[in-house]
Amino acid sequence: MSEEKPMSPASKPPSRPGEFELIERMSARLPTKDASLLVPIGDDASLHLGSPEMAQAVTCDILAEDVHFRRRYKAEDVGWKSLAVNLSDLAAMGARPRFGWISLAIPSDLESSWVEGFTEGLNEAARCFGLTIAGGDTTGSSGGIFINVTVLGEVKPDHALTRSAAQAGDILFLSRPTGLSHAGFLALEHPNAILDQAPRKAILTAHLRPRPEVELGRFLAESGLVHACLDLSDGLAQDLGHLCEQSRIGAQLEAAKLPVSQDLKQASQALGFDPQTAALQGGEDYALLFTVAQEKRDGLFSLWPSKHPLPYPIGRMVENPDQKEILLADGTRLPLQGGWDHFRS
Repeated sequence: MSEEKPMSPASKPPSRPGEFELIERMSARLPTKDASLLVPIGDDASLHLGSPEMAQAVTCDILAEDVHFRRRYKAEDVGWKSLAVNLSDLAAMGARPRFGWISLAIPSDLESSWVEGFTEGLNEAARCFGLTIAGGDTTGSSGGIFINVTVLGEVKPDHALTRSAAQAGDILFLSRPTGLSHAGFLALEHPNAILDQAPRKAILTAHLRPRPEVELGRFLAESGLVHACLDLSDGLAQDLGHLCEQSRIGAQLEAAKLPVSQDLKQASQALGFDPQTAALQGGEDYALLFTVAQEKRDGLFSLWPSKHPLPYPIGRMVENPDQKEILLADGTRLPLQGGWDHFRS
């Protein structure tokens, strides 16, 4: 047997603290103190007091390297997005964010500076939306970076919004234009595409730093005027299909009413895609899609907070659950389809 030779400096793995030191470093940088958090990070589980007369909304998401992000992206952006996509689920139910749990699987060749940057992005998002980090876990990975985030929010049971309460005749509203995140992803994949600074910034921000509409979701829930709501993660067309399935009714989306921003139009010319298709099928927009009875529209608008732009009416819900369609300006009807599916794409 030949004598084992020491690793050369070029072949040594990057210096990184051990698991428990890593957890301590992350904990020191994150918001981990809350009066209702009785047992914080460091024990076998966190322990917290639930608020009286409040329901708890819990959701989790996994982000995988080269599926949801590239290692070359800024780690701070990955940290922000990891938390933001979960907070968007709470926004869709009208819940106030309370606690989060972060788990990381990291490969041996990952620099500790990446984890520190990731933590900074988490910290920024947590503080921005009033979330306390209550725990999590770390482990090694033989196949890339994996991030699992769980968040807990609170909402009054009679205020909580769901996907299953839309009614035939409801107006279908979209909180903001879609398609920008898809354009941002394409811009990152094709960095040499020639694009003006303003639209480039808009689409990259939409993809790397999506802003969950937590405050707007709470307004919609507390208004008592919204029937159903969800956030858009897999594309408008596909997520509207989910809304229809859960509510057991159909929908007619009017293509002419779909908002297509100037930033998306300019990006589409530089990157070579159809802007309306991106608005319909592009994923990871995290806008809110919600339904309101026709007769309640004016009431909702009279209460609408001035800091938020008015939503876009883009169609209506219909009685027939098999009628899921897009109505074009010339009267042509197309089936509602397209969007992202991790197991089919």
